[in-house]
Amino acid sequence: MQTIVLIDTQNVHMGIQACGRTIDWKKFYRFLQDKFLPNKVILFMWYIEEYSKFYDYLKEIWYDISFKNIILGKWLIKWNIDSHLVLNAVKSYYEWWYEKFILVSGDGDFDVLVEFLLEKKVFGKLLVPNRYKASKLLKNILPARDIQDLSVLHRKLKRKTHKKNK
Repeated sequence: MQTIVLIDTQNVHMGIQACGRTIDWKKFYRFLQDKFLPNKVILFMWYIEEYSKFYDYLKEIWYDISFKNIILGKWLIKWNIDSHLVLNAVKSYYEWWYEKFILVSGDGDFDVLVEFLLEKKVFGKLLVPNRYKASKLLKNILPARDIQDLSVLHRKLKRKTHKKNK
């Protein structure tokens, strides 16, 4: 079965951070592989030059990255990857024939994508970074068994911090 995981990276980062935690992206990739056996795992994110080493690291640990252009303003960095992720999901369904879609986001803007995937009978699971911050729009269209809260997997996904010796 062809399975694809689509990750709203900013939503995951902010949701996990709201729980006072960080995510170990390597452990998260291993978790996805063990749980869903995906053929492809795509991070949807912005591209900022100063983070290029981090992007290289993510590619090194097997993530595909789909970058969205951003607008750098005087006071604002503007990015919105939602439409970018939705279009990629629809293309993946029609052009690459993926049979199972795993969405990682708690953003209610993806309700139409989830409804589309449910209609096509290819929706697998919704992984939300923080159940308290996840949109009711998503919770209202999915049974609880199709939603997994990543914040409860803290021990499996947390990034280790190294304490300096005094």
